[in-house]
Amino acid sequence: MFAPEEIDKRTFTEILFEGRNKKYGAYLLRKQYYRHVFTGLALSVSVVVLGLIIPYIYGWLKPDPTYTEQENLVEVNVLPPPPEVLTLEYAQASAPKPDEEIVPEITKDSVIVKKTVKPKPKPIEQTASADTSQNNGAGSPNGSGAGSGDDVFVEVDEVPVPPGGSLSAYLSKHLHYPEREKTLNIQGKVYISCIVNRDGTLQDVKVVQGVSDELNAEALRVVKAMPAWQPAKRKGLPVRMITKFAINFTLKR
Repeated sequence: MFAPEEIDKRTFTEILFEGRNKKYGAYLLRKQYYRHVFTGLALSVSVVVLGLIIPYIYGWLKPDPTYTEQENLVEVNVLPPPPEVLTLEYAQASAPKPDEEIVPEITKDSVIVKKTVKPKPKPIEQTASADTSQNNGAGSPNGSGAGSGDDVFVEVDEVPVPPGGSLSAYLSKHLHYPEREKTLNIQGKVYISCIVNRDGTLQDVKVVQGVSDELNAEALRVVKAMPAWQPAKRKGLPVRMITKFAINFTLKR
């Protein structure tokens, strides 16, 4: 048996292979066992650590790729809204001047009375036409007839109707905002006055109050090119009538 102090000085492998062939491979394997275990463990830990830190090192050494942001530019042509058309306004009858002579209207009863005085009275239609013309062609507000084709009335039973029934819809479709006015941001109302004839055509189209030459010209161009209206009617017959309306040119930014 070995003494305890002798065992401490000698390794277990030395004791196990005492008196045996130490050149045999088993002795060397046992002799180098712990060194092999430590080496393998160190290599394993090193591989794991390198596997964890290599991506960070690679990302730190490699520069970040440069991304170029592309902008998709879409050109949008903003068209101005169609001009707003205000409500139609019809000319009102003006009061007669103090020095004007008001000619009373001849009725059928008065004509019958004249028949007893004159053997050949003039026809009723001609007499009414002559009296009306003395009222400066403005028509009689309380007359009983429709007047001649040249009379311009201010009071009618049915007002004239624009083509299609809507003046706003027609003008909004055909009006074009002048480029110069859009650039200079010129806006405003163009007031138009015209006479609707018995056949619906427009006459004496003019600007009563305008904004600029271009806007005034555009308003006149479209109004003069309008198709025939439905004429005003008085006692069921078409008559001429003065019509006024305004076109509002506006730009919305």
